[in-house]
Amino acid sequence: MSLSGLVYSCGENGAGQLGNGTRVQAASLKLVDEISHIPMRSISAGSFSAAISDETRSLFLWGTGAFGEFLTPHRVKKIKGETLQVSLGDGFGMALTQQGHIYSWGENHAGQLGTGDNVTKATPQLMSHLDSKRVTSMACGRNFVVALG
Repeated sequence: MSLSGLVYSCGENGAGQLGNGTRVQAASLKLVDEISHIPMRSISAGSFSAAISDETRSLFLWGTGAFGEFLTPHRVKKIKGETLQVSLGDGFGMALTQQGHIYSWGENHAGQLGTGDNVTKATPQLMSHLDSKRVTSMACGRNFVVALG
């Protein structure tokens, strides 16, 4: 990501994780055109990619996962509030809102979504058992999550 919030990507792209509208790998960094008009605040990459816009704090996802397949970035509408942080693991992701809530989505075979079950979620789900806590930071590992609050 550039200082002005432009997102660039390169490398393997079999699942559309570069966000360039194709599945063709790229050997050099190329601008992710679809969101080039929106300055981004932060980015994350796992088995798919994500970015948070600087102005509205909206979350954008692209690539292939339990949420479907997006070869270009798409705004996530299921998260209530401004997204402050996003972290991606192996086939799943988490977003932290300004209110200190965590939303999770994706594969869940090890319970990594923190929803109390092992069911894969296609859309972000609020971790409701943390409602009485104010999470300040979180991070995804390959198949696990840690949160600070």
